[in-house]
Amino acid sequence: MEEWLTAVLSAYGLHQVSATKISGNLYKIEDGFQAYALKKSRLSDKELDFFSHVYWLANSLQLRSILPVYLTTDGQIVYKWQKHYFYLTPWLESTRPFRDKEIQDFYKNIATIHSKTKRPRKIELQSFKDSFLSYQTYCKDCQIHLERYVQLFEQKEYMSPFELLVCTQYRDVAYAFFELNKRLKQFLHEDTAFTWSSSLCHMNLKISHLFDSYIINWESARLENAAADLAVFFRNETKKHGRFGELLQQNFHAYMNVNKLTEKELQLLLIYLLSISNYLSVIQQYVSKTSQETMVEQIIRLQHEYRNILFGIQFSQYVEKEFETVSAEDINL
Repeated sequence: MEEWLTAVLSAYGLHQVSATKISGNLYKIEDGFQAYALKKSRLSDKELDFFSHVYWLANSLQLRSILPVYLTTDGQIVYKWQKHYFYLTPWLESTRPFRDKEIQDFYKNIATIHSKTKRPRKIELQSFKDSFLSYQTYCKDCQIHLERYVQLFEQKEYMSPFELLVCTQYRDVAYAFFELNKRLKQFLHEDTAFTWSSSLCHMNLKISHLFDSYIINWESARLENAAADLAVFFRNETKKHGRFGELLQQNFHAYMNVNKLTEKELQLLLIYLLSISNYLSVIQQYVSKTSQETMVEQIIRLQHEYRNILFGIQFSQYVEKEFETVSAEDINL
């Protein structure tokens, strides 16, 4: 066994163990009685304090969905070896396929975390306005750039597969711009002050971090509005599994039943989901020839971003139908 691995495991009082490398940063440790997961983290010294705070919250608020970590023999939640931090958790086997029940359970678990750690406060809308107005202008510029790319591609006698795909998808992407602008106006409409909240957010939610009732890998956690956490999860999963978005949408009530988002928070979630910037970035890299990817890889990435956009459109329509008291079209924007 390597010297560093022996030193790290000794800090947890583990000896005479077997270690299996699962990935570059993950080892499965077995001592003949139970199995552990040893993770080499990406945490910086600055991030360590909040990582520790996550487990303080989990203990004090009984957040049972946060997978616990083992303490070192001197009571620390991480062990530092040279420049790297390591932490030890129970080993969990792969979870079952995600169906309605599993999705509902996940929604309930993350909603409970968001709800129990929520810190509401009154906030003036004006404090949001400058950044959102700037984002509105940025989105309009993105739309102009996309239109120019489409015109450039359409002028060619023979379009590449990538260019043809952009032109084929343009109608849906253009509609997403319309929907995004509507949601931005809706978010900035009316209130001079409203209730806003921050919660403990994982900020890297994906199915690979979900094991039955546990959510693992809290290294990217921070205090944010819950909408940001949900947006990361949706974008991580819908880009690779287009139809999976239907299950996420159909079961979203399970989240709302535990942590009901305000209309402002739902609008923010939709603004995140309708973002076109990643899609446009793929096209810009193609046109400027700055991408190191093959044509096939660029097409796959474009398709992933397109699926995210389609989900954003569908989820916007779903929210308007299920949760909004006043339709955006009924507001004089």
